[in-house]
Amino acid sequence: MTLIMNDKHLIVNHLDLLSDDELIEKFNLEVGNFQWSESRGKYLSTLHSEFRSREFDSSSVFINGKISLKKHIQLLHGKLCFI
Repeated sequence: MTLIMNDKHLIVNHLDLLSDDELIEKFNLEVGNFQWSESRGKYLSTLHSEFRSREFDSSSVFINGKISLKKHIQLLHGKLCFI
C-alpha cells in the first residue's frame, strides 16, 4: 500500500479497479483515524474524487465538497449515506 499512497497516478489506477463496495470498505477503514501525512492526504483526496466519479449519489455525505472521517458510510439504493 505504501507504493500506491506515494504516487497519485497509481492511487487512481488502484481505486478505479475497485467495486463500489470495495471502495466504501477502503473509506470505512479510514474512519476514526485522524493522523495526517502528505501521502495520506493525497490518498484521501483521490478516494473522494473516485466517489464523485461513480454512478451513485454521494450528495448526502459530501458537505461543502468534503466528507467526514467521523462516520462510516454505506450504499443504499444507489445513494451513499452515513451509518
